[in-house]
Amino acid sequence: MGMKYRADIAARGENVWSNNAMEYETVEEVKAWLDDLSLRWYGYDMSRIVSADTPKNEEITPFDVLYQNFRNKDNGDIARVANKSFKNYES
Repeated sequence: MGMKYRADIAARGENVWSNNAMEYETVEEVKAWLDDLSLRWYGYDMSRIVSADTPKNEEITPFDVLYQNFRNKDNGDIARVANKSFKNYES
């Protein structure tokens, strides 16, 4: 059995990663799901792709590798969370 992946999202104004029970075989499947989610739901403003065994409900940190970042970097939320120094997801 190979590695599985999941999508974590941060709801607007939240500083904790949330997710559902869905797991995916590839990073590309997770990206497609997140891209689709971004077209139909505006209740989140950041996402990341992690291995399915990553602990749930982690706090957002400056070391998180983001896939999507819709958070307004000038509104103070991002500064409070991570001093505006997030990495971008590259795969």
